[in-house]
Amino acid sequence: MTANRSFTNDAALSAVAAAAGRGLALLGIIVTTRVFPADVYGIWILILSFAGFFSPLATMRLEIPFVLARTTKLVTGLLTVIAAGTIVSLLIILMFSIFASASFFEWTTGLSQDRRNLIYFGIPTALLLVVQLLLQVYLMRTKQFKLLALSNITIPLINLVLTLVLPLVLDVSAALAAIIFLTSAICGLAFGLPDFIRFISVHRSQILNYKIACAAFHRFSVYPRFTLPYSLSVSLTERITQLVIAQ
Repeated sequence: MTANRSFTNDAALSAVAAAAGRGLALLGIIVTTRVFPADVYGIWILILSFAGFFSPLATMRLEIPFVLARTTKLVTGLLTVIAAGTIVSLLIILMFSIFASASFFEWTTGLSQDRRNLIYFGIPTALLLVVQLLLQVYLMRTKQFKLLALSNITIPLINLVLTLVLPLVLDVSAALAAIIFLTSAICGLAFGLPDFIRFISVHRSQILNYKIACAAFHRFSVYPRFTLPYSLSVSLTERITQLVIAQ
């Protein structure tokens, strides 16, 4: 009876937090479209979607079995693989930002050369998207639904407040939109991140174990083989649509 009541309370809390978060996000979109000119905010959306494309590539969709893994050893193995994938993805973004030719850069990002420096925002953005995702599944695995709810509400709330305040003192630009997003995301990580870091610290010997990582990847290889291609195809379709509209 107690377990059922706890599950019901957790489900209700998650539902309320999700609804509140979406409501705040919707309000934030309304405010954003009033504060930022369409062309300025569109530049940031192109950067965000560019970074977002690398999120499933970094995790290889191994965050899905993160909640389902039966042992801590499998969880630490998954963390190692995801960390390696994230490092590779960030390096790809960095190398692309530095060495991509002008024509290839404009074709893949939709940004002109005079805005090339903005693509560097894609590196911390991609990293935060992965960390956010990992923190969410960690809080779900450890049943810390209150912290998860606070995080889901805090991010759109901080985003809304910053969107209202910062344009009053700073120039409205794509860089400002990026700063607002990154600051909001970092604030959302405050809930649960210390506990997540402690978990990593306690199990660091397993996380750095190559054999454990290989075993975890082999155990859940179905996700990189089948779920990842689907996720990338969806992201690519959205990306192509955005690039066509941006032309």
